[in-house]
Amino acid sequence: MPRMVMIVRGVNKVRAKSGAVYYYHRKTGSRIKAEYGTPAFALEVARLDKSPAEDWRDRQGHLGRVDLGLPRVTRIRSTR
Repeated sequence: MPRMVMIVRGVNKVRAKSGAVYYYHRKTGSRIKAEYGTPAFALEVARLDKSPAEDWRDRQGHLGRVDLGLPRVTRIRSTR
């Protein structure tokens, strides 16, 4: 299959200790399983770009998600 020459943004290239090269979508952290440079790779990146990324604060068990019922502080006034 002929390879395409393309510039892909938002893809992280990782080389494993074994020498294998893996590509990950930076925004979602998902591994791209298609071979780099193929039309399938470009389609998978486009699909991941359109999918909503999970916000790290929405993960179960993360302290950013805890609501203690305290009032939100927007500004602190000086007592001086």
